[in-house]
Amino acid sequence: LIGRLFFYNLRVHSVSSPENQERVQVLDVLRGFALAGILIINAMSILAVKGSTPAFTVDIPFADRALQDSILFFVESKFFTLFSLLFGIGFAIQIQSAEKQGNAFLPRISRRMAGLLLFGLLHILLLWDGDILVIYAITGTFLILFRKTAYSRIRKWVISLLAVPSFLVLTIFIYTLIARLSASGAETFEKSDASLANEFANTEATQKLLQNGFIEGIGERIHTYLELSPLLFSRIPTVLAMFLIGLFLGRSNFIRQLPEKIEILKKVRFWGLTVGFSLMLWR
Repeated sequence: LIGRLFFYNLRVHSVSSPENQERVQVLDVLRGFALAGILIINAMSILAVKGSTPAFTVDIPFADRALQDSILFFVESKFFTLFSLLFGIGFAIQIQSAEKQGNAFLPRISRRMAGLLLFGLLHILLLWDGDILVIYAITGTFLILFRKTAYSRIRKWVISLLAVPSFLVLTIFIYTLIARLSASGAETFEKSDASLANEFANTEATQKLLQNGFIEGIGERIHTYLELSPLLFSRIPTVLAMFLIGLFLGRSNFIRQLPEKIEILKKVRFWGLTVGFSLMLWR
């Protein structure tokens, strides 16, 4: 239903030319769509929803387990990618807007990246240790270097950047598969799952965290963010690749020609869903 509404909006809210309309309406639709998905997946973490390993899910009711697996299947890591793509498109539109108005681009984007970094740091300190805005600010600063890069070089960068996480994921998958198939490895993973489950079930530690004061909470979030930082910063290659694809789409005015690109989008939708669902089932 969401997909049908999404493509319906592409047709109804057709994008007029830059001269007649500055704001691209479909980008607002996509941003809202992406933010809704990010909200759902982040809520699972913020509300401490149990993970998907057997050690965590053994005592979860069937309905909750089914809903959780559905969210992990349809939502996890999907909308983060879309939002990163939209960031790159917005970046390109800002460049075009600055050039059209005769304004300097670098001071404007530098202020925005600094503001995004500050907002991300405040987010970490005051609200949540799973912030991604700091990564966006850092990666967005790198994106400035590509603002005049030729399309052919952008394509090479995207392929190279996506090859890094793909290789790492494949390596980890093969290592985990081999380890689980071996007797000693399976025993190690079982102990690890049990340890994580016991830690999660430690209600005393959870209650202590909930009862901490404001300053203690800030310290705990900083500590957790530093622990998570290797995982968070490992996303930079993927984020930059999505930024660059968005930059390419924005510079080529593809997003302003969507009514003429519906057939291409339908093919992308078909193959994306086919390959994506197949990989998710395999995982």
